[in-house]
Amino acid sequence: MPSFVSITRGNGKAVFPKCEVMDSPLKRARGLMFSRKVALPLFFEFESSGRRRNSIHSVFCPPFDAIFLNERMRVVDIRINVRPYTSIIVPSVACKFLIEAPAFSAKGKKIVLGEKLGARRIGAAPLYKLHLPSLNSSPASKGGFHAR
Repeated sequence: MPSFVSITRGNGKAVFPKCEVMDSPLKRARGLMFSRKVALPLFFEFESSGRRRNSIHSVFCPPFDAIFLNERMRVVDIRINVRPYTSIIVPSVACKFLIEAPAFSAKGKKIVLGEKLGARRIGAAPLYKLHLPSLNSSPASKGGFHAR
């Protein structure tokens, strides 16, 4: 069963109201591959923060935006309109999270480097636990996660 998060700005307004969480090794490996378009943004949490180990590709993928975030959910790199068949995309600095969104949506939504975003669970708690930083004293009780 898929898990979803809403990506929000510091003021609580949704930037991406519904993103599918890539919460299994198979989902993370497949990502956008073999999709005709980005129907829903995808949200990835990597095992640990890094650059090369968290690089991605766009082989067999539609055009998309890659928004890399550090462990505090701060935007550290944005790649607008990643073209199909790009063999390797390495973030400019270490990242822990990634949002793959429709092409040009980061620009259209005015997402900028250094901006802090939050991720709020949608619906029932997922089987896979997101390890997002939290400002809440009890994130599980409030159902949300936000950047510090």
